Amino acid sequence: MTLKTFTTDEIQKLKAASAKTHNGRVIQIDLGDPINETIVVAPFSREEYATHYDKKTRDIPTAAHGALLEQAIYPDRPTIETLRQQWAVIPGAVTDQLVQEAGFTLETAVVRQLADDDLPAGLDSATAAKLRETHKGRLWSVELAGHKLSLVMLAPLSDVYLAAQSAYGDAARASNGIVATIDSYVLGTVVWSRVPLTTSGGATGLLDLEPALIWDLWQAYKRTGGDGAAVRRKSL
Repeated sequence: MTLKTFTTDEIQKLKAASAKTHNGRVIQIDLGDPINETIVVAPFSREEYATHYDKKTRDIPTAAHGALLEQAIYPDRPTIETLRQQWAVIPGAVTDQLVQEAGFTLETAVVRQLADDDLPAGLDSATAAKLRETHKGRLWSVELAGHKLSLVMLAPLSDVYLAAQSAYGDAARASNGIVATIDSYVLGTVVWSRVPLTTSGGATGLLDLEPALIWDLWQAYKRTGGDGAAVRRKSL
């Protein structure tokens, strides 16, 4: 087999096929020498990514195989299965690309307390003042350059922060609802965002395009709770 070049008409048909079962978007993944095959998949939706992540924590190869079958648009499933039997690395390679397309970077967010002389991109002084009036507590500026995202988060209360850590641990041990668990805590602290994070009013949210972004937001959330602070001790 050789790598595929699709015509405009073929691309439209692939998108139409994706729209029937997924989100109407498609990405082409070319697996080069020695495989030399092209596979077209639908990117993960938020729900699909969350389900995949739970499955991955149980068994990585099984999760990769499932993601390949569930997201593949081209070629057909029998052909996909034949290719998988010929090339053991295909599920993992395709899933890696799906996860990257979902925005997985583990980028270190720039997190600092909100200050008028160092506002995040897109936030003006008047809006910052209103945020301070509305939200009593520590406000944090968060910037993720890799996602072109700037936002303001309200530091969680100590009991809420500890509850989030506990809930995450429970979900991780159960391999069930991990992403949904941190979603509820993280998004509840976002008081301003340069772009919508979730779909509303016809505007597609960034998390719907990049669902794995939640991990960068989770790290920022933990940072606003004090995670990563330098700790030193000395004898007195």
